[in-house]
Amino acid sequence: YALLNNLFPDKRELAFFSAVAFIVFHADQTLPYASASNYRLGLMLTLLSFWLMERALRQERLSSGKLILSLLCGLISHSVFIEATIALEPARAIVIAYTLRNKTAKPQLLRKTLLAWLPYLLIALPLVIYKLSSNTYGGHSNMYHLDPLFFLNWRQDLSTLSHFLLFPWFLFVSHLDVVKPATWFIGFATFAGIYYALYRSRFAPTLPTADAVDTVSSDRSVLLLGTVAFLPAAYFFPFANLRITWGWESSHAAVGQVGYAILLGWLLHRFYELTRRRNQRDPWMKYVFSGLLAAGVFFNNANLDHYFRSWETQSR
Repeated sequence: YALLNNLFPDKRELAFFSAVAFIVFHADQTLPYASASNYRLGLMLTLLSFWLMERALRQERLSSGKLILSLLCGLISHSVFIEATIALEPARAIVIAYTLRNKTAKPQLLRKTLLAWLPYLLIALPLVIYKLSSNTYGGHSNMYHLDPLFFLNWRQDLSTLSHFLLFPWFLFVSHLDVVKPATWFIGFATFAGIYYALYRSRFAPTLPTADAVDTVSSDRSVLLLGTVAFLPAAYFFPFANLRITWGWESSHAAVGQVGYAILLGWLLHRFYELTRRRNQRDPWMKYVFSGLLAAGVFFNNANLDHYFRSWETQSR
């Protein structure tokens, strides 16, 4: 939220909904799975690296301390926890360009962006060379077969696409017998709370709208950042012949969660604005919006219930 709010100060609601999407709509369903925690730790450090870098570049005088910390976070993220976070580096270039654009003349923007991006590429390059030139995976080496034509595997493409389209929700529906009463209660409470907030929002004063050209331009920047943060990270694992699907393999979707949340946040924000504007004419939209967020909360908790049931069964 802090990163998007700094990058797009006129889009605070969008930053908020992106943060909500990051929490509610999990592409990674392995939260209780301890051996997959390196994905989330690496992602957290990369996000921290992005934020520190944006803060350092935003200041009138470059903050070398924040920049060094940002480099260290990036280095530890992909060298210690999970190398897949390298796939987020193209998004870093977008963040740099957008941060510098208000304090840099357009003819110099590309050069300054590349200069600011270069240190992050240099700390990532040795790892890339090492991974590609050495058998560094030990017993897991048989799992990794780089396939530049992975996108021609339409079955895998459909599996990846269905996962990010929340297809696992339909799988949970067939296992509702393990869902605990608290999960049902939290889901319904979330629906009621969001619906009440939307009902109350109809009495809120209408905020002045920004210039249409600026709004479109800002939306394009958000969509560009979300797309560049999502696609390379989402297809990094299929490129290495690793699936993204329901279950423990959903951890492969964790790195793409950032761009995924930005794109979903943009859609949620648009839907929210439409719901407010058409509150009287289409009251059903409040039910759909509330139900969508409540479903995300419900299925996250249902996922935890499945893990708890598995632990209980194995401990007997």
